[in-house]
Parts: sequence; structure tokens; C-alpha cells
Amino acid sequence: MLGKMTKKKILHRLGAVLLALTMVCQAPMWQDAVVYADTTIRGDANMDGRVDMADAVLVFAAYLYPQQPLLSAQAAINADVNRDGAVNSTDVRHIARFLAHTETVDDFMNLGTGSSTTTAPTRVTGGNPVSANPEVFFSFVGEDNNNQVGINEETGGTLNISALIDAGTTAISAIDVEFRCTEGITITAISAPSSTAAAFACAAGATINLAATRANLITTSTGDYAVADNGKAVFELAVNVPAGTTPGAYTVDFSDYCRVHQDYGSYLCSTSVAAFTIYVFENEATPTATFTADGTDRGVLSGLVNGGTYVIGGSVSESFTASGTTHELTGLSAGNISLMRKGNGTTTTDSALQVISISKASAPEGLIAEDCTTTANNDGRISGLDSNVRYEYKTTGGYTAVDPGATQIMGLAPGTYYVRVKASGTQLASADSGVLTIGAGTALPSSHHRHKNSAFSQRYSAALNFEGGIIRVNPTEAAVGDAVTLTAVPNEGWQLARIAVRDAQGKKVATKYLGNEKFSFAQPDRNVQIVGVFAPIPERVVSMPKVLLSPQRLLVNGAEKRVEAYNIGGTNFFRLRDLAELLKGLPAEFDVEYDAQSNGVTITNEKAYSGSVTGESIATDGQAGGFADKSDSAAISRQAVKIDSRPVFLTAYNIGGNNFFSLRELAYFFGYGVTYDENADAAGIESK
Repeated sequence: MLGKMTKKKILHRLGAVLLALTMVCQAPMWQDAVVYADTTIRGDANMDGRVDMADAVLVFAAYLYPQQPLLSAQAAINADVNRDGAVNSTDVRHIARFLAHTETVDDFMNLGTGSSTTTAPTRVTGGNPVSANPEVFFSFVGEDNNNQVGINEETGGTLNISALIDAGTTAISAIDVEFRCTEGITITAISAPSSTAAAFACAAGATINLAATRANLITTSTGDYAVADNGKAVFELAVNVPAGTTPGAYTVDFSDYCRVHQDYGSYLCSTSVAAFTIYVFENEATPTATFTADGTDRGVLSGLVNGGTYVIGGSVSESFTASGTTHELTGLSAGNISLMRKGNGTTTTDSALQVISISKASAPEGLIAEDCTTTANNDGRISGLDSNVRYEYKTTGGYTAVDPGATQIMGLAPGTYYVRVKASGTQLASADSGVLTIGAGTALPSSHHRHKNSAFSQRYSAALNFEGGIIRVNPTEAAVGDAVTLTAVPNEGWQLARIAVRDAQGKKVATKYLGNEKFSFAQPDRNVQIVGVFAPIPERVVSMPKVLLSPQRLLVNGAEKRVEAYNIGGTNFFRLRDLAELLKGLPAEFDVEYDAQSNGVTITNEKAYSGSVTGESIATDGQAGGFADKSDSAAISRQAVKIDSRPVFLTAYNIGGNNFFSLRELAYFFGYGVTYDENADAAGIESK
């Protein structure tokens, strides 16, 4: 009777028996398919490339019905699991244990040292091979239905990610997977959503193991096959990205363990998984660009990162990628612009904003154009400029910069001129002044000069601006012989150092001090120039700084002079009489006297020194110039000083019975220049 049974009937009956036994024992009906690099697959009796319940049934049948040709030669080798040279119940038992997870893969692979001469095969890493045309496709999506997301590394956060299934028309019975994610982020929850795909749910026998990041779903009707509701989630994950996570790209997907069963124990579907990418960003560094205006509506940003992508907002809107470290902006106006560096979308996100305030200068007003006075037509001028403002002018074409501190533009030819405030720093250039026309020279006065007392007159700005203060002029138009009054108005923290009035030939015009910072002079002719110099008021000294006999050389117009000097608080101090002696005969000369009545020092500018100190504190030719160190006697001096009858504020120290004054402070009052040659370690006085 048995001889007439077909192979199909034998397997059907034995399968029913083993299925019942499996259900009673509550053992799973599938296990990882074990794939080998060679053709000898331990336990793969049906030669389908995997080990499952079908193999156990076939081995059991071969054992019970040895007279039936159920196994080929290679299948018999595979069925001899323990390598004892026979296919028997021991082999069935090993396969059952393996499928029940009571025998590990490694133990299963290394069973037996019997008569079978087959070498134990090497397992191929990866488990169930992925087909080029998978039957089941998984994909991960986030809350926005996207397969990637960005998160800031400073804040981190928890992301909800769903695993979707697309099995086409393939009927499946169970899903058994293990999740993984890039080190640094963690899965904090795994669940099967209530709206899970088709008939899959956490039914009896289904498990969620967070510790092992393992999840198993089966059909709600155990043993049935089901077609998944494609595009629906079968798992939901909560993924935590801790604050401070290193910026970069992180992924969430299945590990090499991914099993989708077409039925209980007989077949594993081929699968493919598309990972979910989490980009952890850090903010790009806030830009520290510098803006330099170079026109009325343009400027240059510098300090950019070459190749960086930037966005500008505010008075202009622009996106650009820096080619080099600078970028030119146009169409600007007064106001704020914001600069942001864009993130690269992989490791960085947009930076914080750098805000740059841009101003715009006001157009010059009150400028006066004066015609040429000779037929040479080269002495026209524009007056009324503020010495504290930088200007530029043009006729046609480009602008020409005006010298710093100038109050007028001289040496102009006849023509039409425009003046504007020059762009500087973050300040845009002003609009042009009104049209300024300079006429050609004739024997007669220019049309805009009035004739007064049979002589030409000169126009003045009502206020002349200088660093540290202004000089008010009254009247604003004067003819030869008219009295002109000048009033100095220092800014807070400043004092008037000197006023100089020069005629057209550059000669000094005598001025009279009227008190209260007022001066007067008689108008000599036109082309008078008024220069005011203001000096900072020094801070009041309350404690003695360090005093050293100065080792530095002193050069006066390049000639070395040996003179007693002290370095006090890092500044060179000299006796007034010594400086007066050194400057005698030079443009910065001055005379100094002691006023016994007021117990003060009086100084007269532009007057030769009337005394002599040669050989005393200034070495004569042939002297070594070694002066006794009197620094131990230094004390703060409060002696009053007047220059040209005006009280002034100066820093002074009494050393050895003599008052020493700062070389740099006195330069404001006498008009000499101070230099320092580091290589020669020499201080210099320039007066030419």
C-alpha cells in the first residue's frame, strides 16, 4: 500500500501531523533561512535554498519511507544534518530545534563529525538575500510624509517615523523584522498603529521587543494569507535625537534581519527597504562681514567665506554665493541690512542674522563758488567746507577727493562743479550739492563779489568746523579794513589750542585776543584763510605714574639734540625752555617767561625764545649729554600756564625744581609734528 503512495500524499499527511505538533508545542513555523556560499546547505532537503518546516516534513518522510525515492543525492547530503551518514529522526529533531530557536544557527551549522565527508559550509552574511525585483517593498516616512528630515543639533528632538509596506498582490502571513539606526540616535518606542496595513496587527503570538528593537506582526486570522493594504504603515517608531548630537546624516531602517513570510513556514518573500534619513544640523557661524560704502548707493561686503551662500535682506534683497571674500552691493539706501549664511542642507542650517546699519550723508549746503581773478584762470575756488567732513568734487567724469581738513577747494579753472560728502565706512556718499559755477577771470570783480570801500570783499561761512570745535565768523562778508570777529566754541572735553589767520601770500595776519575765546583781526584782502586747532583736555592726574630718565634720542628736523627728558607714564616730557630753545627760528617757535605776579608761565606763539639754556639741560657740541637722574623728586605740578594770554590745560610734573610738559600735548598749541623712529628709538620734532 505504501509503495503506491505518491510523494505528494506522503508529504501532505506528514505535514498535517507536524503542523499539529508545532501548534501544540507553540513553536514558530519558520526560522531564518540559512544561505551558504556553496551548494551543501545543511537541512535544506527540498533544495529551495532555505531551511524551513517543509524541509523537516521531507526529512521525516524520508526517514519513515526509506523505500520511496524522496531525496536526490545532494538532498540526502543536506538532510544528514548531524553528519552521521544517515537520514533519521535525529536529523528531524535538529531541524525542529533549529526552527524552534532552541538550537542556534552556529550550533546547527557545526553538528556532527560522522561519516559524511561534506565540509561545513561558510554562512553568507545578510540572511535573506534581497532580490533585484523584490516582492515586498518597505519605506520609511516622517510626519510630513517625507523620507528625510532636518533637526538642529542644539535642540534635538523626538521624531515619529512610520514603516510603510508595498507588497503588490503578494499574499503574506507574517512580518518579522529588526530595526536599526545610526549610532548616536535611538529608537525609544515601537508599535503597530491601529490603522495598520490590511489584516496585520499585534495579534496573539505577535511581539514587540524594544530592547532588541525587534518587532513581529502576524495576520489576525492565524494561518491565513493576506494581501497588505499597500502604502499603509505596519510599524511606527519614535526616534530620539539628543541635543548636542554630532552634525551629520543619520539613518533608520531594518537590519540584515528582515523576514516577510508568504505563508507559515513554507516561503520567505524577497524584500527591499528604503531607509529614512535624519540630517542633524548645526547653525552656520553668524557672519562677521564688514561693509564699506563707496558711492551714493553702493558698497562692498568683505570678510565673507569663499563659496558660502548668503541671503541679504533690508534695504536690498539678494541671494548670492561668494566668489572670493568680497561682494559688491548696489541699490542701497540708509537703513539696516541683514546678512545670513545659508546652511548646506546636510550638516548645517542657516546662521543667525548679522545686522549692519547703513547711513547716508546729507548733501553739502552753504558752499560758495568764487570766480578766477586772473586771466590765467587757475585760482577759482569753492569755500564753506567743514574741515571735519571728507568731500569730493567733479566737473564731468569721476570725482576727485578733497584733502582732509580743508575748508575750501582751491586752484580751480572756470566751469561747473558739484561737491558731495565722500563715502566713508558704513556711510553712503551724499547727493551732489547744487550747481557751483566758477567764472573766468577778468579785470573786474566777479559778479558774486560786492564792491565795498573801493576794495574787494571776502565771504566767510558763518561757522567753520574743525576737529574738536567750531570757529564762528562775524561778519560773513568783509572788505579790506573791516574788523572780523572769531569766536571759538570747543566741543565737550576739548579746548582751543590756537587760531591762525593767513593772507593770500600765506603770511600771518595779526589777531587780538578779546577774552572769552574771542579774537579779532582787520580784513587785509580777499583769500584770507582761517585755521582753528582744538586740543583734548587732558585728564587730571591724581597719582604719580612711573617716572624714568628717558634714554631716547631726540631729532629736530632730523638733527640729533641731546636734551634732558623724562618718560612719564609712557610719554616723553621736556622743559618748556628747552623746547623753546630747540624751536628758535623755526615756524613753531615760541617764547616762554615766568610771571611772578601770577606765579604762572606765559607763552607767546610765533615769537623767538628770548632766553638761553644751552649747556644747562641741552648739551652743547662736544658735551656727552649725560644728565643726572632726578626722577625720585618728581611730583604733580599745578602751575598755571597761559598761551597768547589765554589759560590752557596741560599735564605737568615738577622734577628737580623745573616743570616738564608733554611733547605731544604741546604739539597742538605750537603746530609742530611729533614722530617716532622705532628702529632708531628716537622721538622727532618736525617744524619746517
